[in-house]
Amino acid sequence: MYFMHMKIKQNIRVVLQSAIATFFVAVVVTVAAQAATTIGNNVSTGTITATGAYTGTTITATGVVTSVGLTSTGIVDVTASSDTPLTVNGATSSTTLAVYNSSTGDLVNVIDGSTEVFTIVDGGNVGVGTSTPTGILSVNAPGTSSALVIGSSTATILDVKSTGVVHANDEGTSYVDLVWEGDTKTNLFVIDASSDRVGIGSSTPQALLSVGDPQANATSSIDVGLPCFKVKSYKGDGTLIDYYMWPDVDNTLGGWATSTTSCF
Repeated sequence: MYFMHMKIKQNIRVVLQSAIATFFVAVVVTVAAQAATTIGNNVSTGTITATGAYTGTTITATGVVTSVGLTSTGIVDVTASSDTPLTVNGATSSTTLAVYNSSTGDLVNVIDGSTEVFTIVDGGNVGVGTSTPTGILSVNAPGTSSALVIGSSTATILDVKSTGVVHANDEGTSYVDLVWEGDTKTNLFVIDASSDRVGIGSSTPQALLSVGDPQANATSSIDVGLPCFKVKSYKGDGTLIDYYMWPDVDNTLGGWATSTTSCF
């Protein structure tokens, strides 16, 4: 009986010691956890270090991140009530933000309302105003707005409109030095580097400066004084011909010829 009584007391003591130890450990862990974080609907302050698989759906924290939703597929969904839902701020010389894609989807899509305003597609092509860039950089401006502007609204150096009109001013003022505006016709302005010739309205300039298509019928005029002057022109078949023209003393047309005999 004595030994049985001692055995019972010993078992009771072990149970009590274990219960007391468990109680104090639970109190310490609870106090420490509440000092750093509150697990449940909200996370107030402190740091959470998690290992293994995350099985929750939302972590809410005060400060920088308001809401981060984690899914089982690794997608992070950031929402916030502040003006800046997500800020990435790096203080080291290493990469602050890196985007990786091992498949064929787009790398970056920036959408304003329902309009995709900026895109980086698979392969690296960048689209501004278009979701399907066809070159390394594709810019598509809506309507008649500017696709590219160098300078400011009051000091524009270069302005390329979506309609194809180009305005240029090397002084950077509101006045335009050069306007380049095409239409449905071809070959408004051609520079042939192989022959060092320039054509205006001609795809095959026949002189240093050719105005108009030599195959077309056209007229031109030049106002000069009394001296005789020579004009190079082309027949309808493209044959070069020289014209010599001279005025009378009353500044009316004295005549024209294909040689200098009548000119002098």
